[in-house]
Amino acid sequence: MFADQFAAYVSAVDDALTDPDPWRGFCTVIEKVYAMQAADRGFSAAVCAALPDLVNVEHQRDHALRDFAELTRRAKESGRLRADFVQDDLMLLFTANCGIIAATAEQAPAASRRLIAYLLDALRSDQADPGNALPPPVPLGLHDALVPPQPSGVGDAAEQCCGAGDHRAVFGAEDA
Repeated sequence: MFADQFAAYVSAVDDALTDPDPWRGFCTVIEKVYAMQAADRGFSAAVCAALPDLVNVEHQRDHALRDFAELTRRAKESGRLRADFVQDDLMLLFTANCGIIAATAEQAPAASRRLIAYLLDALRSDQADPGNALPPPVPLGLHDALVPPQPSGVGDAAEQCCGAGDHRAVFGAEDA
């Protein structure tokens, strides 16, 4: 089941690369992944529970990140995506969605759609203010985007979900 869900994430990126309009492809992949996150709130737990048995996840993740980097490059070249968007911002977007999903329960799909509408509008190149630079990117890995936040004082979310260890090595913090 998890392999199918993860393959759907990879497929969303692959499909977006075939869109002749790179900005539309970029927006579509973000919207699809947000919808998948909101529709299956147990996906994060499945990632951690199944992790030891998932041999092909790293390859699929690398494939998806590489393709998303290409999609990002194309969207920037089209002049529609902000020039200061970096790969780590993708994980920032997904992590924000995890927070919305965790906080909104039954309203998660609608809240997630509204959040992505705001965020995609902010990512348009015509919204960038050249005189007001963004803070530096935050290096987040896929794990940060998939593991839902834990209540404060509960401990490290990665350790809560998957046990002790350095999960950045598994899920990566690439800036492809």
